[in-house]
Amino acid sequence: MNTLEAKKALLVCPGDTIQETIDEVGMSQAELAERMGRTKEKLNELIKGKAPLTKKTAIKLENVLGIPAILWMNLEKLYQERLLEIEQLEIAEAYEDWLNKFPIKRMQELKILSNTTDAAILLKELLKFFRVASPKEWDKVYKEKSIACKIELKNYPEPEIASVWLRLGEIEAAKIQLASFKKKILKQKIQVFKDFYEKENNPEKIKNWKLDLQKICADCGVALIYTPNIPQNSLNQTTRWIKNGSIPLIQMNEQLKNDEAFWSVFYYQIEQVLYQGKKEVLIKNNKEKEVSKYHNSTFSVTKSWKLQKYNKDSSPYFVYIQKPKYVSKNPIQYVQL
Repeated sequence: MNTLEAKKALLVCPGDTIQETIDEVGMSQAELAERMGRTKEKLNELIKGKAPLTKKTAIKLENVLGIPAILWMNLEKLYQERLLEIEQLEIAEAYEDWLNKFPIKRMQELKILSNTTDAAILLKELLKFFRVASPKEWDKVYKEKSIACKIELKNYPEPEIASVWLRLGEIEAAKIQLASFKKKILKQKIQVFKDFYEKENNPEKIKNWKLDLQKICADCGVALIYTPNIPQNSLNQTTRWIKNGSIPLIQMNEQLKNDEAFWSVFYYQIEQVLYQGKKEVLIKNNKEKEVSKYHNSTFSVTKSWKLQKYNKDSSPYFVYIQKPKYVSKNPIQYVQL
């Protein structure tokens, strides 16, 4: 007998106590129903645990059977708690395959989930992590077009793993103290980014470059997040707006090195924040062609570079794999890498 079967076998509802009590005093259900002013059918539902025991009913039982109302209410509370436990175990059993698609071990290493093998506990913590009521809602939020996420991962490899990475970015962004976003201020910071890049190339002048760059972005109202790597995750960088379109979030894999690829992607993401709409999400498959077209129309480039996918797994991210020289057609002056 497993845990679920054992809990079902030991489940006792207040109706069992009612039946035992009237048996002792020699009263039938019909008589009790008459004395309480209820129909026999309604009382029978209560005794079988199909109807909840309310405060009003508890007072009536106290008057008729002499057992305090508080005792009946405590029995009902305990019964509902055990029903909930059973329901959670049933859900965990039904969605075991769904649960196993997530990187449980890695999430435990990151202290997102408890270090347990109890499926019911893991499922509850996972749903709280994503802020969804059930796996069905998770599908609607992350695999379909939704108000909550605005990201469709159904065409991505391992969407469950990608969703963990994205959610981590949102959680970390909430911890950063940000100034109110103003496009004008971000444009004014372009020279600061250029100066920062030049210092970054001299290790003696700057050591904590990631934190310093994050602080500069925060002063512009932009959340720059370096998210821990998750094995088999198909995403390395994203740009999107969160908090009802009030905060631009640039999310990057923390394992990205401080090299030309990083800075090329960073400038590209800053451009997305400045010139793409708040409803646009850089990672959507059906936007790949549009993003590429947008980028080509924004820059004139030399023949010394070409645009290629950064990931080998079909996620639509672009980086510059050869040294580019940007000739901007908009107010941003880009660094010559």
